[in-house]
This record gives sequence, structure tokens and C-alpha cells, in this order.
Amino acid sequence: MRPEPKGDEVEIRLYAFWPHDQYPFVLGGEASKMRPDGYVYIESFRGWFKPLRMFPVATGHEIHGKLKTSEDEYKKARAEFDISWGIRADQLSGGLVSLSQRLK
Repeated sequence: MRPEPKGDEVEIRLYAFWPHDQYPFVLGGEASKMRPDGYVYIESFRGWFKPLRMFPVATGHEIHGKLKTSEDEYKKARAEFDISWGIRADQLSGGLVSLSQRLK
């Protein structure tokens, strides 16, 4: 996210996606303004972002929905993975992992 603009803005109505550090590694929202430096204003995030790509609003919502479904599947798979590897670590450590969890 960048600070407030230092130049002219134009009104737009597009759906923008920008980089993020967690799966699915992009965030998205409806862009309402664009600056000459390419940053767009996303009202739902109350900030300016440099988009990777922009789409018509309906297409952006469709893509965002697919990404949200994928994110939900990822979180479920990750939780299952964490449980199975926690059990494995507990077995390898002779019960130290479960003991440490009970002491929290």
C-alpha cells in the first residue's frame, strides 16, 4: 500500500489484483480511482495499491470467487497436513510434542 496520491486521479470502475504474501498470493477489490503512477484506490481496503492486472468488475468478481474457493481448500489441506505431521513429530520425539502442547 502506498501513501495518499501526489497527482491527478481519474475515476475508473475495474477489479484489480495486487501481490500479497499469503496464499493465493494476491488480493483483489474494485478500483474506483487511478493515479498517473498506476496505483489504484480500493475502497474496501481504504488504500492505494499497484495492480498486477485489472479486469472488468464482473470478471474480477468471478476470478476472486475462484481464488477464495482455492484458498478455503488450501487452508483445509494445510490444517490436515499440520495435524498429521504433528502426530508424526510426537511419535518421533517420544511424546515431547504433545507434552509441550499441554503445557501452553
